Amino acid sequence: MKKYIYVLSALAALVLLAACYTWLGWGEEFFAGQSTRPAATPAPQGPDRVLMPPVHAPAQTIVLTVPPNFVDLTGKGFNPLTGLYICEEAAKRRPFAVVMGNSAESLPQSGISQADIIYEVISEGVVTRLIGIFQDFDTGKIGSVRSARHYFIDIALDHDAFFVHFGGSPLTFQALRDLRINNINGIQLDGGVRRDNFDSVVFWRDADRWSRAGMREHSAYTSAANLIRQAERANYRLEKNDAAAGPFAFYNSPQSPPGADEAGKISVTFVANTPVIFEYDAETRKYNRYQGSGARAQIDEETGLQLAVDNVIVQLTTVRAIQGDSEGRRNVAVVGSGEGYLFTNGTVTPLLWSKASSAEPTVWTCVNGEKLTLNKGSTWICITNREPVAE
Repeated sequence: MKKYIYVLSALAALVLLAACYTWLGWGEEFFAGQSTRPAATPAPQGPDRVLMPPVHAPAQTIVLTVPPNFVDLTGKGFNPLTGLYICEEAAKRRPFAVVMGNSAESLPQSGISQADIIYEVISEGVVTRLIGIFQDFDTGKIGSVRSARHYFIDIALDHDAFFVHFGGSPLTFQALRDLRINNINGIQLDGGVRRDNFDSVVFWRDADRWSRAGMREHSAYTSAANLIRQAERANYRLEKNDAAAGPFAFYNSPQSPPGADEAGKISVTFVANTPVIFEYDAETRKYNRYQGSGARAQIDEETGLQLAVDNVIVQLTTVRAIQGDSEGRRNVAVVGSGEGYLFTNGTVTPLLWSKASSAEPTVWTCVNGEKLTLNKGSTWICITNREPVAE
């Protein structure tokens, strides 16, 4: 009797074990010789169920690739004058607005190709001067530095810039006092004619120009290092008020404004019969500069290369002679409002400008009121009362 009980007990145990394995999800395959659980979706979890441990897939190797247009901006800062990224220290620094000669006798200029924005405006008679706005620069020679006019200061204030000049008109010195401008005046800091040890002075005279008849007024020079050092010595505020602010917006890639017309060559006249020329180069996407008799290429003496910029703006305004001024100086209305033209990417489009006061920056917009958008790079701004001729 006990034998039958043992046999029945063993059979019952086998039946119970089979039922358990089936309920756990192993099924008949266990009894068919499978010693491990086959890969399957785990049984759903619930109050009456047991979730079996998942089957782990082999570890995957994740490879991160750098996009082809990736730019490392470590240690870089945004230059609001050009839309480009530059050394962070230079991006935080206030720029320098340097007055430079542009008469036939003063050519060629030195260091001007490093200016981010160049303004060209009449100074007296038939002569224009240039105001170069330098943010990121390291040139060892800038000039020739010339005397200022009062409306040049309004241009410097547009960019919270140090104003660099070599003397100026009576109205200039009145404006410097009234507006409390941080200026660097070469008349006060002239180191004279010297060929060495330029670091010990702020300005010096080019010996060759000094020795030639009629060239002494075109012989004053300075450098990037000298200007930065002098701003520090004068205890001027060195960092910009707002590093992110800028006069323009910029396209991410080269393009033309909506609705722009083609214009590959520009002729701008400041006084009768003396135009300057900008000619667009489709390969470089830049405007090459020509000036003077025969429209000669204008170069930077330090590099020997022709001046070329990415954008040209013509700002139309009122130019009037100053009554009673024996030198034929002019008054140019850069405070106020008016129209103009933007030339970029081989096209032209109209624009509007306004400046509420000397202390307020110039606002540049499209005719629909949106902020003016340029292509990244340098810009030349011609301030005149004459419409440009575009071809």
